[in-house]
This record gives sequence, C-alpha cells and structure tokens, in this order.
Amino acid sequence: MFKKIITHFFSLPCPACKKEMASSYSEFCPTCTGKLNIINSPFCPGCGGELDGILDICSKCLKEESSPWTSATALTQLRGYARELIQRYKYKNDTALSRPFASLAVNALKNSNIHFNIITSVPLHWTRKFTRGYNQSALVAKQVSKVIEVKYMHTLCRNKYSRSQTKLTGKERRKNLNNVFTAKNMNFIRDKDILLIDDVFTTGSTLRAATEELLKAKAKSVSILVLARR
Repeated sequence: MFKKIITHFFSLPCPACKKEMASSYSEFCPTCTGKLNIINSPFCPGCGGELDGILDICSKCLKEESSPWTSATALTQLRGYARELIQRYKYKNDTALSRPFASLAVNALKNSNIHFNIITSVPLHWTRKFTRGYNQSALVAKQVSKVIEVKYMHTLCRNKYSRSQTKLTGKERRKNLNNVFTAKNMNFIRDKDILLIDDVFTTGSTLRAATEELLKAKAKSVSILVLARR
C-alpha cells in the first residue's frame, strides 16, 4: 500500500537506467523499453521467439525435435540492451529488475491465449541459490503470480549440481540434465495447466527436462515463458 501511494504521487527512477522516470516502480521507462528487442505475438510455439516465415513455427525450431510444452512465450531477444539487463539481473544482484520483467510478462500473457492455473519456475540447485542468493526465475514468477492472482507453487526440485549450460553444446546440455529434476507437490500438479517460467531459452534443454518431469507427474499441460530467446 505504501508503494502504491508513493507511486501515485511521485514518479520513480527506472529500475534499469536509474535516470529516466518510469510510470510506476514496476515498469521500465519508455527509453529503456524502446531499447529492448521485445517480441510481439504471435509467438513460435516451440521457443516463444518471432515467427520468421509463413509457417506457424520458426526456422530454428523446424530443425529441432518437437517440444513437450503446449505453447511458448519469450519477452525479448537476447541481444544488446536486453542481454545487458539480464546479465545484471542474473549475475550482479540487480533484483529490482524482476519487477519490470514481470510487468512485461503480464502484458505478454494478456495478449496470449494461454490457459494455466498454477505458476512455477525452473529451480536452482541449493548450492547455486545459496551462492547467488536468489532464484532469478522464481522472483519473476512470484511477481507475475501476485499481479494476475494465479497461485505460485514450487513443483520441482533440482537433484544434482549440474555444470552451467552456457558453454555446452546441445548434446552436452541434454546429457548434463539427465535425471536432474524431480516433481514435488504431486497432488497439486495432477490435472493442472502449468505455466513454467525461466530466464533464457537457448536450446530448450532445461525447459524440456523440467516439462517432461511435470508431465510425468500427470500435469494436464505445460506452457513456458522466458525472459529472452537467444
């Protein structure tokens, strides 16, 4: 309530540039928004990226195996200013960026036909979360949950500490994620439509492993949302 009152009477600095004024404490300023490579619907159902041809799937996903999720949404393309902000958010403890990223996510969901009744996120191994201090995907997911009033729930745990996916090939990524996730709260997962949120989509290996585990736990469907498509 205090934040709402302050926002009503005062403009607040943009969480990204800290210079321009944003319309609310949970949004990027117009200048920063204009510098982001925001992806607009319709989204490729395989990765959430832009459709780059006459087909209803992008050229990148045409070369990949079919996805286990029902639909995909990506907020930005991972280049330029978007890459800089995500690196700040993920590696430099700039957690204030979770609010404007969540705001972009809410807007994207409003313009989609995705149906879901549980929101969840890709978990970190406890050692990585301890080192970083937070799960960047969970922060955004919880913000989205509050705004659209759909329950957030921890549905997965990470069984083992796996190497960072950043510099691995597609084959190495899949091997790195063998048996890495286990579903929890299975009574709540059964027959639910789940929105799974992560930060970056590269090959989709992490999201594939997480989605497959949720479907094994009898989820009715899984849709994915990512902050950026590489």
